[in-house]
Amino acid sequence: LMIIGMYQAFFSQNYAVKLAALELEDWPAALQPLMDAALYRRAKREAYKQQFPEKKDTLLVAKEDLPAPFPRWHNLDFFNQQSLKQELISNFQLVADQLPDRLLLLIAGKNAAQRAFEYAHHFTDVDILAVESNLENLAECYIRANEEQLSNVVFWPESLAERFLKDGNTIHFASLSHDAKLVTPAFIKLVEHCLPANGILNIKLAESIDPATLDIQKLVTTQSLKSTSANIKALRATILADKQSAYWSSLISEDYFYSIDGCRETWFQQEEQQTLLNETLRFIHAGEWNLAKVLNHYGKSISTTLAQKNLSKIVRENIQHSDYSLYFVKQ
Repeated sequence: LMIIGMYQAFFSQNYAVKLAALELEDWPAALQPLMDAALYRRAKREAYKQQFPEKKDTLLVAKEDLPAPFPRWHNLDFFNQQSLKQELISNFQLVADQLPDRLLLLIAGKNAAQRAFEYAHHFTDVDILAVESNLENLAECYIRANEEQLSNVVFWPESLAERFLKDGNTIHFASLSHDAKLVTPAFIKLVEHCLPANGILNIKLAESIDPATLDIQKLVTTQSLKSTSANIKALRATILADKQSAYWSSLISEDYFYSIDGCRETWFQQEEQQTLLNETLRFIHAGEWNLAKVLNHYGKSISTTLAQKNLSKIVRENIQHSDYSLYFVKQ
């Protein structure tokens, strides 16, 4: 079992039901970490996903192609807990009486679940709603939150989050990052409607995709390749056969390259940020919103005027760009 478990997930095997007849604690102590990762934890994630209609998208997926959480979980940075309300007052010159004592945060887009998990640790006066299109990420963070007894964060897919927003609930801070399946103009409109006066909207723009990754995406499209584990391994083997080439160096250095799920997400979903860029420009030019702060890829504050010019050029000429994090205050 130990040798098999190092290379295969027990959960997707025909004999998984027989293994799961035992409780985790019934296995020898040396086997328990392996059995938890390869069987019991996956079963918990599956039970969580069964609640949502998005689960149907994976019903016909072959067992060897079943997804796992991505990006891989990383340890939380050490930080002191603090008040988000005080942070907003300090950074955006808001009046304390205009904000409630406890704030509702919406974190939506790529890797939203893990970011929300961190915020739940970091801030003492928040309730957090994490929304993303990757059910595996949501399920894993839900399990970890239960393990750490975090009661101020929930992890929802789009279907449940949309119902919550359409009910007219007020959110005080929203952070949106790129996720073509989720962060659509319609979803952004819902978020915009639920933010009150002095509500904060944070839009995170990711760095442009490197040319080598773009070429792999074009190859996938022209060849109509399926996102199977076998195809992904074949593509990686082809790239690694020419790993000394400078052309592939940037791609090979990416963390996602060493994960089947990372390659599947990057190469086969064919995502681009144009929609989010267009929506960002709309907020910049809308009189209802004030661009209060912009951070570059180093996390340093830069001129909002300079950022506006750069973003306009990026959208107009479709040029490569770095990370940006923009903060808008609703008037």
